[in-house]
Amino acid sequence: MKLLRAIVAAVLFAASFHAVAAAAQGYEVQEADLDKWITKNNAYVKLLNESLRARDSWDRYLSWVNLERGPTGKERIIYGLYSVGASSAKESIAAARKAADSAPSAPALDAAAKELAATFETVFPIMNEANDYYDRKDYMSDNASGAKRLHGQLVPAARAFMAARDKMENLQEELKDKLDGLELARIEKTEGKQYRWHMKRTMTLAKKAFDHYPRDIVGRLREIKEKIAKRQADPTFYSMDYNGVVSSYNTMIDMARMPAFGR
Repeated sequence: MKLLRAIVAAVLFAASFHAVAAAAQGYEVQEADLDKWITKNNAYVKLLNESLRARDSWDRYLSWVNLERGPTGKERIIYGLYSVGASSAKESIAAARKAADSAPSAPALDAAAKELAATFETVFPIMNEANDYYDRKDYMSDNASGAKRLHGQLVPAARAFMAARDKMENLQEELKDKLDGLELARIEKTEGKQYRWHMKRTMTLAKKAFDHYPRDIVGRLREIKEKIAKRQADPTFYSMDYNGVVSSYNTMIDMARMPAFGR
């Protein structure tokens, strides 16, 4: 019980810190504009979600390539990269840019969204070209010249993308904390501290504790789907991947069902 209360207290402190930080970014979130802020935030969340695949693709590349030397085509294991859905990426980029130019204004956050949109727009076509290149095993016939060319394009683009994504994620989290507080206050004002208020509060507090679980599950499912599509799903590892997804999902559900403390 003491441990749970300590965790809740830490989460509440973090939320308070982020709310103060958001104010320091030069914008205020007023209840009268709450719906507009939610629309803006949804567009930014969409961009962050869609760019997860590019982040995972870069991580995959890092798992087998020596960045300083670059790919040689003679590595013991050549994983290649993940592909990124072009149409959904373009939609999220366009939506984020529209949100960044729309009121209400959050200067630092809006600028970060535009930066992420630009770097994502630059990096995902390179990743898709590289994905096709490694899928075709072209490095076996061109002495890895294409791999080296793509490496020279990918590294600076991916580094800029990752830096922009980290910045955007932190600033968006600050806004989300503020919106959660205002949504909670609106529910209390209209309905009182009834079931929906407690559910919203519980999920807000729990979010930081298991926020990575949904992302991990989606990433694992995409990887399993890709392996099956390419007929690369080894039965032993497929079973391990499947069990890992189930385990993460069950953990997430168990945590979501935890009662709210300190009402």
